[in-house]
Amino acid sequence: MASKEVMEKKLNGTIPTIKPESLFATIAPSIRPITDEMLKRFEKQRSTDAEKIGLYQAIGKVLSIAKTTGEITFALQLLDTVMQAPEFRSNQFDPRKLPAWVSAIPKLVENRTFYRDSKHFDDVIMEIVKKAKPDKLEAIAAGFSQITKLYRGNGVTSETTAEMKAKMKLLELAFESLSMVWSNPAVDPKIAGDREFILLLASSTNAIETLPSSEYAKARKAYLEILQGPVNSLILRMVERVLVYTEWDVFDVDGHVPDWDKPTTALKSIAKLIKVPGFRAEWMETTINGNFSNNEWPDIICLLDSIADHHPDLLVKEWVKWVIEFSVKMVPKANNFPKLDRAFARAILFDDLGNILDEKNFNRSAFQVLDKVAAEPTYFLAGLQSIWSFIKSGVTKNAEDFAARYKEGESLAKELGLDAKASEICLNLAYGIATIGREKTISLNKNNGIIKFIRYPKELLEQTEVLGGARADKGKLLFMASGTADWNGSFYEDADKLKVLADNYIIVLTEMSSKNEFYDKVRRTAEQYGKINTVIINGHGNSYGVELGSEALSVNNKDELADLRNAFIYEPQVVLISCSTGKRADSIDTVIADAWGAEVFAPVDDAALKNITLDEEGIIKNVKYVGMWDAEEEVGTIRVNAKNR
Repeated sequence: MASKEVMEKKLNGTIPTIKPESLFATIAPSIRPITDEMLKRFEKQRSTDAEKIGLYQAIGKVLSIAKTTGEITFALQLLDTVMQAPEFRSNQFDPRKLPAWVSAIPKLVENRTFYRDSKHFDDVIMEIVKKAKPDKLEAIAAGFSQITKLYRGNGVTSETTAEMKAKMKLLELAFESLSMVWSNPAVDPKIAGDREFILLLASSTNAIETLPSSEYAKARKAYLEILQGPVNSLILRMVERVLVYTEWDVFDVDGHVPDWDKPTTALKSIAKLIKVPGFRAEWMETTINGNFSNNEWPDIICLLDSIADHHPDLLVKEWVKWVIEFSVKMVPKANNFPKLDRAFARAILFDDLGNILDEKNFNRSAFQVLDKVAAEPTYFLAGLQSIWSFIKSGVTKNAEDFAARYKEGESLAKELGLDAKASEICLNLAYGIATIGREKTISLNKNNGIIKFIRYPKELLEQTEVLGGARADKGKLLFMASGTADWNGSFYEDADKLKVLADNYIIVLTEMSSKNEFYDKVRRTAEQYGKINTVIINGHGNSYGVELGSEALSVNNKDELADLRNAFIYEPQVVLISCSTGKRADSIDTVIADAWGAEVFAPVDDAALKNITLDEEGIIKNVKYVGMWDAEEEVGTIRVNAKNR
């Protein structure tokens, strides 16, 4: 067996980049303990001279790079850290792996020059090397090389302290991600060193850093949770699609707040999905590489999460495929939706579908109705809202009942001459039959014009009077006029909020699509039941008017509105559930206040109804609204009348 001196002589002759006499002389005090320890391990294994020389050559290359770059201390720290690895100190360790381990170190030393001003980099590297198994050192080195190239390509430099701090903040999560992946036994070592895999990690961590501070910690936590699972390149591709969520401008129209928490929500969904027994990311491969925009991609992930949460029995390839195919059918229809930016319309589509899947009463029959929606030539967001509200109402409890109810609605639609192929109409009629019976549903449709029965709680439908029917007892009279136009189905969400009106009024619910229908039904109501105390008008709107259907009730209808004055009591109350109808000094609310001598409640911005408060006598005391884009944000209410405005 060759002596150490013989080994060094042989080694010195194989490394031309370092002069033989300086190989151990300049750093002998530091390198000796390491090389001695390594050599002892080799001696115990009866290694050949060639194997020992291979080890010394590897060490020599490290020192050569270290001397060239000026990173001698860093190189020695890395060598020492490798020597401290538990695997190295194990009795089962095969020291012949050492040359391969050591050969990976020069790449780390070379990368060190890019982070020369940061001691934090040294700490992170050492921590990673300690956590990871030494046989993953090559993958670690390759990963850092890729990350360094990526950030150099992005123009990141180390010229100033500020740039260095920003760079290290950016790279800290990348380092932590790499560390978790390389120490994760569920990750194939070959994948961990794969260039695409590393770049996906780097790209994802870079995207997380662009999130606002309010979301950063939550997104980071969810992301790292994913890396602790059975992650692979396909799953990382899912993560990247979620994080590269750049089409925020569609959420900023009119000052609306961007939906910043959607990437975080989707990351949490991925973390849950990959842990579901039997789930395979491969089921989504066509979707990941498909034509869905970054805006709707997080929604697709959340849809599957909804299934996993509420209906895990449906989280199988069959239903994952259905969600994807349904999305493929629906997205082009949302593209042509006239009311919204197409990306926003598509995002809302997925949100609505997620709400449907979240409902505990959801069942497989609902899939069949959704397929009918997808087959309809024209797509309306209200169609999905009607399905959600129908399920949420609880009028059906199982798949068989759902299917039977739908058939009842479909049959009645044909009888009434309505479009029986429109799922929204069939579901509304089915709800009417389930809550107030077939006969009253028919009467309210024919006389009051009601089609969107799901908008109203059972209590109001039971109490509402039929125009042309028997005269009601005397009492406070409430006339509710709802436009048939409801492009996003938002008025389906008001049913529970209207329950407070039950038992306090004689109620007449009506729907219409034109101004003349509105005028006619106001007059008919007053003629049959007496002067109207309270009016509620539902319809999409703006400061100039309220959309009914084919027409809008607008500020240009002052004379027509004034002609209705005798239909109301002195100083009636009017509630406008219509966006921005109180936004301006000359908005539609003031026109109505002047025309009828009324007290009018209206929102000062785009809003949805939050609640209606009554006083002890059942008179409306206050009306509150919330933001269309943030249900937690209260929107101001303006209260005007002919006296105070």
